[in-house]
Formats: sequence, structure tokens, C-alpha cells
Amino acid sequence: MAFEQMKFLTLSLWVATVLTIGLIVTVDRPSLWVVVAAVAIIPASVASWLWTAPPVIVSQLIQKYRK
Repeated sequence: MAFEQMKFLTLSLWVATVLTIGLIVTVDRPSLWVVVAAVAIIPASVASWLWTAPPVIVSQLIQKYRK
């Protein structure tokens, strides 16, 4: 699995988990849904912005071009 796919899957699972917890706790006021949405979206967007792929090392390049 490529790095971008793994990052997208991980952050999507974070958002889905937080929203599911909000549903399980039965958040009934709109102001609380704003808090749940903020807890779900803000960390995911910051992580998406800051989380970059590690640099490619020589052995990975060799394996890539041997195929």
C-alpha cells in the first residue's frame, strides 16, 4: 500500500471513529456536534498537512528498479 493511501486510510478511520463515538454518546445539542466535528476534523487536517513520506533510501531505490 502506498504512503498516501495509508495516510488517507488512517486519517479517515480517525474521523469515522470520533464521529461514531459522538453517535454512541448520543450528542443531542448542535453545539456539542461542533465540538465533535472539531475534534474529528482539526487533528486530521493538521496531520494531513504535516505528515509527509519518509525520504527514499538507496536500498528502496535498488529494489524498485530491479523489478
